[in-house]
Amino acid sequence: MRINKKSMLIVVIMCLMVIVFNNLYVKAATDNEENNIVKAEDLIKIYMENNKSGDSIFKEKNIEITGKVDSINKNFYVSKVNMKGSGGGYIVFRLNDTRNLSSVKKGEVITIKGVCTGKFGNNIYINESSIVESKS
Repeated sequence: MRINKKSMLIVVIMCLMVIVFNNLYVKAATDNEENNIVKAEDLIKIYMENNKSGDSIFKEKNIEITGKVDSINKNFYVSKVNMKGSGGGYIVFRLNDTRNLSSVKKGEVITIKGVCTGKFGNNIYINESSIVESKS
């Protein structure tokens, strides 16, 4: 099979575009000086009542969320902390910084900072997360 130069150029350009746009997205999210501070229950309630309203307030913004840990999931690829709301929704935090994770226990109240990527199903996803404070 022979690959022509035009096809190869298109593939290279597409790869570069993915890299550039990903870096711009992360930079835009981390450069945001204003952090929204919210309780886990309130965030879940806002999203469960009106997904569009939740997105307009929180999506693609840095937010700081305080709530009770429902579960902790760790594997070779990713570490996640989940908080559950009384209305059945969950907040799923994908942790980049796991230094403080070993001391966190189920039922503990913690504060996590990250970038909200919106709601899918009953889950609200927070990426680029790190534990700010842990209160036993």
